[in-house]
Amino acid sequence: MKLDAVDVLFMHYITDRTTGEAHKYDFWQFQYDRQPADLVRRLLDAGVIYEDDSLPETLRKLRTFELKYILKDSNLKVSGNKPDLIKRILQHAAEIDFTDVPLKNVYKLSEDWFDFYNQTRFLNYFHFNGSFDLNEIYEFYLANDDLDNHQIAIGYLEEKVHDHIDDENKYTVVKSYFLLANYARDEVADLPLSIYSVSYTHLTLPTTPY
Repeated sequence: MKLDAVDVLFMHYITDRTTGEAHKYDFWQFQYDRQPADLVRRLLDAGVIYEDDSLPETLRKLRTFELKYILKDSNLKVSGNKPDLIKRILQHAAEIDFTDVPLKNVYKLSEDWFDFYNQTRFLNYFHFNGSFDLNEIYEFYLANDDLDNHQIAIGYLEEKVHDHIDDENKYTVVKSYFLLANYARDEVADLPLSIYSVSYTHLTLPTTPY
């Protein structure tokens, strides 16, 4: 099965989350015209993710008061922060009855997909910060999959500048430089590149006559 851009974006979203969390937001339908249940099924069928029902993973999804209830119901100490509570429950798991505990399976990333996951993290940035077409960005990645995560994002934006620098309307160029400046600052911590991009953003903006 060939994954598309939305599949990959959803892969980043659903990893370490539950089915309930997958349905928490409706932007998958409104922004991408996709249903979370269908996206989950595609990733499961492709072997990208799997459901983990192990106690350490499922306990992490419970709220603190739920963890304390488990301990109190088993006559165990309820003091400490959430990691302390989980550790105590795991230490006494053999003595605890989990029948009525609302444990939920967690979607985990399959080991074979770790590198792909790290290489495609740039899609999250464009989803939250850009107005470029996600499919176009993903196609750029597929044509340049020898580049790493940051190189893909920077390379795509630099290509957009190169392709539109001579346009009469500089909107695409300004937008690309703006995103490049923010990406360099926030994601790569490359201040020189960020300053360079900001400088060119101002140079590209049309001047307003007085």
